[in-house]
Amino acid sequence: MGPAAMTIIELAQLYVSSRVISDGHKQHILRVARRFQIATGVGSIEEITSQHLAVFVAWLNTVTGNVNTKVNYLDHVRLLLRYAARCGLIDKVPVFPEIRRARRVPRAWTLEEFKRLYDVANQLPGRVGVQLARIWWPSLIATAYHTASRIGALLSTTWSDIDCTKGLIVIRAESQKTKREQIFQLPEYVLKKILAMQWPERKLIWEWPHCRRYFFTKFRQILRQSQLEPPADARFSLFHKIRRTAASIAAMTSGIPAAQTLLGHASARVTIEHYIDPHAIGLSVNLPSLE
Repeated sequence: MGPAAMTIIELAQLYVSSRVISDGHKQHILRVARRFQIATGVGSIEEITSQHLAVFVAWLNTVTGNVNTKVNYLDHVRLLLRYAARCGLIDKVPVFPEIRRARRVPRAWTLEEFKRLYDVANQLPGRVGVQLARIWWPSLIATAYHTASRIGALLSTTWSDIDCTKGLIVIRAESQKTKREQIFQLPEYVLKKILAMQWPERKLIWEWPHCRRYFFTKFRQILRQSQLEPPADARFSLFHKIRRTAASIAAMTSGIPAAQTLLGHASARVTIEHYIDPHAIGLSVNLPSLE
C-alpha cells in the first residue's frame, strides 16, 4: 500500500508508534482518528480538505456541547496532518476552522476543604489490595499535595524512587508530562504512612489492583463523603484538583515562582492560567470605591 492510500487511522498508528507518550494519550489519538474517519468517510489522508474538517466539526456539534472538546479533537487531527506533511505523506495541511478555546478560571480547594478530604481518607474502611485503605489513600493524597504530582506519575512511583532515610521521593522524568525529573522532601507524617505499606515486597508503592476508571470512581466516592464531589461533567476536578490546590496554596504562601517550581513549569503563564485559583491569592483588581 503506497503512502497516498494511507488512512488517518493508519497515520495515527504510525504516529503513536514513533512517539514516547503515555498509553492514555496514545488511545486518545487513535480514538480521534477513528471518529474523524467515521464522521467524514474520507479514505486517503491526501483527500482530506477543509470541507472534511467542517464536516467533522458539524459531527462534533452533534455529540458534544463542550467547545474545548471540539478544539482538542481538531488539534489532534492537525497534529496528525502536520506529521504527515513532515513525512512527505501529504503535500500540505488544509486550512482548519478557527474555534476559540474557552478559558476558565482554575478552581482549587481551600486548605480547610482539603484537610476535610484528608481526614475522611484516614477513616476509610476496607483495603486496597492487601493495604489498609486508611493508609493507602491518605498517603497518596498527602504525597500528591506535597509534590503537586499527577496521578499517573504517582501510581508509577517505585520503592527505588524513595529514600526512606532522608525522606526524599523522586518523580521520574519518564512518568512526567514535562519529561523533567523532580525530587521532593516528604514531611515525616507522610513518610510514616508510606513506610507502613512496605509489606509485602513489591515494585510499586501505590499498587492499584483495579482498572484506572475504578480509581476515579472510588476517589469520587471519597470526595462525596467529604462533601466535595464535583459535577459529573466537570473535567480535571477529581485528583488533578489536588495539583491545583497545592499550586494555589504555594502561590498564596510563597509566591507565584514557588508554585511554578513546584509544578515544574517552564512558564509562569501556564501556572497562572491553568493552576492558580485567583480566589486563593487575591488576584482580583480592587478599584477605589465610588462612594
